[in-house]
Amino acid sequence: MDEELLGCLVELQAIVVLHDLEQALDRQLRVVCQQQQDVLELERRRMTLVHDDEVRPFQHRAPRGLQQNWRLLELGHMLQLHAA
Repeated sequence: MDEELLGCLVELQAIVVLHDLEQALDRQLRVVCQQQQDVLELERRRMTLVHDDEVRPFQHRAPRGLQQNWRLLELGHMLQLHAA
């Protein structure tokens, strides 16, 4: 086999290997990004629960109309979190 042809084959093989590595890294990056989004969503939920636990006891002492308004605010907040 010609020396120049052999060099081209080696270079081509290196390009293929690098391309495969690039694809593998891209897949890993997508997995990490999804995991980060999952962690952020869990943190949002945790903060919502902490907020609810801190505020909810006061809600039960409010007059009925204020309780209904409070529930509407909670539902709106949940919709905003879901949309984010």
